Amino acid sequence: MLNLDGVLVIYEGLKHRLRWEQQPGWFAALELTERPRLESRVLGHIWPDHSVQTMIRRAIDHGQKAVVVLDGQSPIIDLPRASVPRIPTGAIDLTGSDDDRASLCIPPLTWLGPKDRARGEAFGSGAEGLFDGQNTPSAPCVEDDLIGTREPLRFVYDRRPLGIDTLRDVIARVFTPQHSAPQGLCPSARKVA
Repeated sequence: MLNLDGVLVIYEGLKHRLRWEQQPGWFAALELTERPRLESRVLGHIWPDHSVQTMIRRAIDHGQKAVVVLDGQSPIIDLPRASVPRIPTGAIDLTGSDDDRASLCIPPLTWLGPKDRARGEAFGSGAEGLFDGQNTPSAPCVEDDLIGTREPLRFVYDRRPLGIDTLRDVIARVFTPQHSAPQGLCPSARKVA
């Protein structure tokens, strides 16, 4: 999560929600000379914790503008069981405790309230259809039907990493007054121009 020009930008997806910790015995001095290896880390928790979730919901409820970036990646990750000493709150263990590997599902948008979560899931499903492999949009998809409204929470979908300049363009686009918004790119999502 970051604050970009007064707008909260929240990334949804595995690589943004998994929080890692060093396994006991990892020598801190080695961190200065080499990057910690994957096998030296264990899954600590799923972002956001309860207090951060409450803060985000409260801020949005009070009109804080926020953009949630959906990456379209699978919410399932397969890890060595040694990297998952316990199943963190918010994760669903799909394999059980007997396997050498842990397959975890991190359901998207669980940190939002039910109404906002349902809206985000519907938007993500609609935007997913635009990325069929042959006709990948050249710009992120945004919620077009909310442009010009006072709704502070907006969803954006793109499978590619978004740079700061692209995020600024997205923010300017989704919080533009209705009369200046182009019409009709798709029923539930629109590419940023």
